[in-house]
Amino acid sequence: MALASLVVTAAISGVTPLAAHAAGPTGTPSEVATIPAPTLAPRADSVYVAGATGFLHQEQGRPGYTWTDYAGGTDTPVPQLTGKTFPVRSPYYQLNSAGGDKVAYWTPNATGPASLTVGDPASGVWNTYALPTNAIAVAGLDGTRALMRTSDGADHLLQLNSDNTTAELPLTGLPDPTIYNLAPFSVDVHSGTVAVVTATPRPGLTGVAQSYLVKLDTGEAVPLPAGTGIGWNISDGYLYRVAAQAGQVTVLSMKVSDVLAGTVTTPTTSAFTPSGAPQYLGVTGGSLFFTIAAQSLYALPLTGNASPVQLEQQLGVTPTIPVASGPGGVVAVGGASGAPAVTRFAEAADGSLNTTVIRQLTPPPATTSTLSMVYGEVHQVLTVPQLDGTAKFGSAPPRSPPRRRTTPLSWAPARPGSGSWPVSSVPAQRTPTAYAWWTGAGTAPPT
Repeated sequence: MALASLVVTAAISGVTPLAAHAAGPTGTPSEVATIPAPTLAPRADSVYVAGATGFLHQEQGRPGYTWTDYAGGTDTPVPQLTGKTFPVRSPYYQLNSAGGDKVAYWTPNATGPASLTVGDPASGVWNTYALPTNAIAVAGLDGTRALMRTSDGADHLLQLNSDNTTAELPLTGLPDPTIYNLAPFSVDVHSGTVAVVTATPRPGLTGVAQSYLVKLDTGEAVPLPAGTGIGWNISDGYLYRVAAQAGQVTVLSMKVSDVLAGTVTTPTTSAFTPSGAPQYLGVTGGSLFFTIAAQSLYALPLTGNASPVQLEQQLGVTPTIPVASGPGGVVAVGGASGAPAVTRFAEAADGSLNTTVIRQLTPPPATTSTLSMVYGEVHQVLTVPQLDGTAKFGSAPPRSPPRRRTTPLSWAPARPGSGSWPVSSVPAQRTPTAYAWWTGAGTAPPT
């Protein structure tokens, strides 16, 4: 029976309430009311990759992972990721863009072969590549290349073939790995064509620390300009490095194209004073995106004379992953309370930042698990789907008799054992949620 059509009756005298039933029973009810539909919190959404034509996410109410295209909002299930979880340990464990619409994740193994999995969520074509023990790798160039570091500290460039095999390609321009440690590397997840690698002298050896750009198509390594230091990140055609001191943040940036062409010698400097500790997400459309307190989203134009612009005031809450970046720009879950949406921020043809709402996040579907009346109160227990698509809400614990009430008939939901509260639910909670409506008329229930 539809929730809106349920009718509840209760005795005004309050000693023995009648049972809940549909309209038209025998007997004369002393009070009749219709149970209102509960107002649930908007559904949660965790975003993982902002691909070129769509994004990969987990949306509450949908099973497993979903690929949604930007143009039409069409949802494609991704069964290849069913049952997999991705802790946020950048840049290897978690799902990352491998260029275009390809995504990749690395699976470690300290006692046997590790692996790198690359897939196209839209087409459903996936490949898994065996790696040496203790090796780590990231993919790029539309899933056809990978940079791998082996346990001896050397870097390798791999061709990723469609038959799950790999072939090593030459890397040129990097320093001798017996003298230098090639520190953790990262691929530009927007273009997927270039990576940044930092070389530092091994303990006991002398040398100059230096960062390099590695072109995945040719294997050529190009050193960054002298004196620019190390610790650079790469994103959407930009190198950037962040330093904080006395509450002020300084961002150094260089265009990758200028470095490869040899036309830049000094980074651009941008400075601002944040309201909290920033978490940096990467560059889109010439602006560095970051969050404050995991709740507000900002973009800092890397022009050297601009201030951050607030884009979202309220992002999705734990345990969701509210922001992802990639070839399609930045995809964020947020918005005003009660009306969140998935929004895409991408570079427009004229170089400006284009903002598009991809979809509104309505409350998830809910079904009535149990409906009962105890001591003049109607108890409705709802089953609400989780982020992985399963329904994990069970029956609520028994409710003790309520205290004496003197107010008229009320449909204010009440938390079992407490006073009234706004009807809402934490989107991804793992415990039962019960909604109870009191229909008492002001007299004390039996004790």
